[in-house]
Amino acid sequence: MGKADIWLIRTYWDFEFPRPFLPNFKYIGGLHCTPAKPLPKDMEEFVQSSGDDGIVVFTLGSLIDKMPEEISNRIASALAQIPQKVLWRYGGEKPDTLGENTRIYKWIPQNDLLGLNYNL
Repeated sequence: MGKADIWLIRTYWDFEFPRPFLPNFKYIGGLHCTPAKPLPKDMEEFVQSSGDDGIVVFTLGSLIDKMPEEISNRIASALAQIPQKVLWRYGGEKPDTLGENTRIYKWIPQNDLLGLNYNL
């Protein structure tokens, strides 16, 4: 390892903690990114209908897929109070307090969503 001619660091330099690096360290952040693909039709229509308020993507990560009914109802009622359209990645039962501005999806293609061009 000490004889390596070049070290490729798969992150962006501006996200790193400031520290000195030797000249053979090269940042190649974004190498793993792919161009955005079209969203599913229902998700595209929902996102485009957000208007000036925009959207919120709510996820608790891939490890939390289900939660007690009381907690999911509290989250749903809180999300119903904001003006943005909400895409919620959730695999549990549909909460009773789910608002009109919130849609539940088992999976959200975040790369495709971030690469979306809004027609707002």
